[in-house]
Amino acid sequence: MNKYSKKEVWDIISKISDIRSRESVFDNKERDNYRSCSVAIRALRNIVNEPIDEDNNIKQMIIEVENLNNNTPNGLIKDADTILGDILSECDYDITGIAQCIFNLWKTSYDQRAVEQMFYLFTDMELADFLEKCKKEITQ
Repeated sequence: MNKYSKKEVWDIISKISDIRSRESVFDNKERDNYRSCSVAIRALRNIVNEPIDEDNNIKQMIIEVENLNNNTPNGLIKDADTILGDILSECDYDITGIAQCIFNLWKTSYDQRAVEQMFYLFTDMELADFLEKCKKEITQ
């Protein structure tokens, strides 16, 4: 590496990651900011010759979290379910457009069944049942 030290680049990546974490994927402008941050992070990782493979990175992190979960004493320390529950309890569900974001995700997904399964996990309702409910209850 010539002009930049790895530490300098990783410090910048850390700052951009922090900015990205504050952007909402439900707001169009913020979603664009989130994507821009992701592009910048990829470019910076290439500068230090450590390109990121998002799929493999996520797979590796899932393995690490599963290992942590399997070795966590029940009730003594937070596990992934507790952390996810905390995150969900902090969400603002009055955000306009969250349902449309889910619809768009389903429409553009290569694995629509997986989107439906994820919807069911979070709502305990099939996506088709939710859509029927919306058809009946949306104000006209």
